[in-house]
Amino acid sequence: MLFHSFTSLESRFTSHEPQSRLTFLAGVSRDQALEFEPLVEAYQHMRALGYSAEDTRDFIREMGNAIETAGGG
Repeated sequence: MLFHSFTSLESRFTSHEPQSRLTFLAGVSRDQALEFEPLVEAYQHMRALGYSAEDTRDFIREMGNAIETAGGG
């Protein structure tokens, strides 16, 4: 279900393979000990608000770094 809604959203904005976006989010989740599904939901919300895939990716990476630095995750 999560993958289906993600691929539906991504196909509206870009022709890039949605799997690469999920791979990125899985890497952030793994590397920074964050939960995967909330990262996907945050990505989807930002894309739906009109942020580019690159801006969204950068923001999620920065937020993950900030959470990790603060001792969260």
